[in-house]
Amino acid sequence: MTIKELSDKCCVSEQSIRNWCKKNNVPKASQPKQASQGKATKASYVITKEVEDEILTYYGALTANIEMSESTQSKTINATKTTQSKQSNKASLELENELIKQLNIKDEQLKVKDNQLAEKDMQIAEKDKQIAALHEQNKVLTDALVAAQTLHAATIQTTALIDKSAEPELKWWQRIFKRTV
Repeated sequence: MTIKELSDKCCVSEQSIRNWCKKNNVPKASQPKQASQGKATKASYVITKEVEDEILTYYGALTANIEMSESTQSKTINATKTTQSKQSNKASLELENELIKQLNIKDEQLKVKDNQLAEKDMQIAEKDKQIAALHEQNKVLTDALVAAQTLHAATIQTTALIDKSAEPELKWWQRIFKRTV
């Protein structure tokens, strides 16, 4: 059997068969002479029945001397593809369902956060009202304080004037010597 026939039977490339032969020290045929066109041809491996059986066993093509027909192989391939497709669809549906569950959980979390933000906004508005009321009270107290200070200053000035008018008028020499009569 040739390498080409063997590779077709095993469903692998010719190079794979050559590599197997090289790895397992299969002897090569004697070197052929130059071809008529002047090109040298490569020496081929000697494929005996024993080597052929080993290669077929290695690549799994020798199964109780029964070969599968091409129609059986295509049915097997189609069945495998159908099974893989069903498994893929099932896996896709499971993944989709899981993602939908996760999205629903995230939506619920966002609703909770939105409610918390709305509550915080109401608290901030209430604090703003309290701050405005405190500023108004501060303004009223500041105005009252200014009025009280003004009144106090006026009282002090009036008292000072009264005290000065109660003193008798001193003459010039009395003012110098600070004597009172």
